[in-house]
Amino acid sequence: MLEISNTSFLLAVSGFILGILLGITIIRTRFCTMGAVADIVFSNNYGRMRSWLLAIVIAIIGTQLAIIFGVLSIEQTSYLQPQLFWLAAIVGGLLFGFGMVLSCGCGSRNLAMCASGDLRALVSIITLGIIAYMTIRGIFSIPREWFYGTATVDSSAWIAIPSIDGAISKLLSISAQLARIIAMLVITSPLLWFIFKDSEFRHTPRRIIAGICIGLLVVSGWLLSGWIFRDEFAHTTPESLTFVEPVGDSLLYLMIWTGSSINFGIATVGGLVVGSFITALYRKEFYVRGFEDSAEMGRYIIGGALMGIGGALAGGCTFGQGISGMSTLGFMSILTFMSIILGALVGLHYIQQGSISSLVKSIRKKVL
Repeated sequence: MLEISNTSFLLAVSGFILGILLGITIIRTRFCTMGAVADIVFSNNYGRMRSWLLAIVIAIIGTQLAIIFGVLSIEQTSYLQPQLFWLAAIVGGLLFGFGMVLSCGCGSRNLAMCASGDLRALVSIITLGIIAYMTIRGIFSIPREWFYGTATVDSSAWIAIPSIDGAISKLLSISAQLARIIAMLVITSPLLWFIFKDSEFRHTPRRIIAGICIGLLVVSGWLLSGWIFRDEFAHTTPESLTFVEPVGDSLLYLMIWTGSSINFGIATVGGLVVGSFITALYRKEFYVRGFEDSAEMGRYIIGGALMGIGGALAGGCTFGQGISGMSTLGFMSILTFMSIILGALVGLHYIQQGSISSLVKSIRKKVL
């Protein structure tokens, strides 16, 4: 750990740089979670999903190795709380997944797109930030607290900590380090086999580079906030890339800049926008586009609102829970990840069917 007086400022600068690199990667490689699910549904193409899974694998390996070698401690992060808020994870994940389909992208993707001139993404991301803040600290926090207060499982009653490695350590009565290694291998090995078994993916460097780069950026976030620029006197917890609450923080920071201080999350949001803007300009992909009609505008607003509520309930987004959270091996992140995928699948089928009633009829026909 560096002995630097103004570590919070340096951490913000490093977060800004990470955000720039992330923006470049997203625009350059077309990395998109919603697009990954849509490719599977509409064309049976798993290329972008394999890229997303590769990012998760790299993030898991890098984060867990940092913990094993003693340079990182993440026990106090929100992803490893002693209570498993299972209902919030499921409902929040479903809402977020459905919302990102309506908005044609998750929070990070919409930040990148609005920086390349997409006014639809701008409306969606503003809605996401406002509604997320209303859910975390505003009037919508009342039902959120109900989710967190009533539908929980006290994981300390049946495992050591709320993560896969904790469960393995408890069940097999082995050391935490050995359990962490086993958990890392058990999860990443089959994923790596699935990712690289496809010949087309192996011969698509852009997809591979996207997964590796984004996974490394998540690991870098953990190391920067939890080791290199860790401020022991401020009692801060390590964090990495996530784009729900930081979007709300960024909007608030812009409105009450005087007397406010920038943090890691706000800096990553700003960096992502800058990196995406520069890359779009360089690639001559920046152009202003807006809504075709009021129906499309309504869809983007509703999608942003659902992502704001869902992300606040679940404690993260496709990045926050889907990659950063998954790197901790936390149970809530896994549950949220699966719920986001399911919500996106429902949303895509809704788009296909054209209405909720048609979607319900289609599901009933398939199930019954």
